[in-house]
Amino acid sequence: MTNQFSANATIVTTMPLRDARREPVAVRMRRGHARIWQVLAAWQRRSRDRAALRSLSPRAIADFCPRQTEAEMEMQKPFWRA
Repeated sequence: MTNQFSANATIVTTMPLRDARREPVAVRMRRGHARIWQVLAAWQRRSRDRAALRSLSPRAIADFCPRQTEAEMEMQKPFWRA
């Protein structure tokens, strides 16, 4: 890290950019695998949340969602859509 003075005399810290081509293949693969697991966990969470929403009664849904159509749209979304 290097410190540089900007025009208004505050210290700005800059980090050198990481060159992905210089990293070992195993490190890049681990990072890729971690991202895959994050996506899969998000999909599982969305699927579980939408199933729980479908199991609620219309009256229970009205407690936290004033428009029934919004809840229905959320229930109909596939798990891979945010």
